[in-house]
Amino acid sequence: RIGLSELAARVGVHPMTLTRAFRRAFGCSVGEYLRRLRLERATHQLTATDLPLARIAADAGFADQSHFSNLFRRRTGLSPSRYRRALRQ
Repeated sequence: RIGLSELAARVGVHPMTLTRAFRRAFGCSVGEYLRRLRLERATHQLTATDLPLARIAADAGFADQSHFSNLFRRRTGLSPSRYRRALRQ
């Protein structure tokens, strides 16, 4: 994990310049983009593995299972366990 300041330094721009350019290019903040990628990774693991939710959350970089579950529910309208069960029916 690297912070915004380090990322901006690596590409040679000020953090605010990176933030603005990123939003123009991707339509969201860097943080929103990272959360989306983490949720996509976790969603794939939910469908492709039998790993426990806590492990999926940790592997995807969430602080804990609760954080992952709350974001997942906001995005899909289902809890991760309910989503997994629905796909397996």
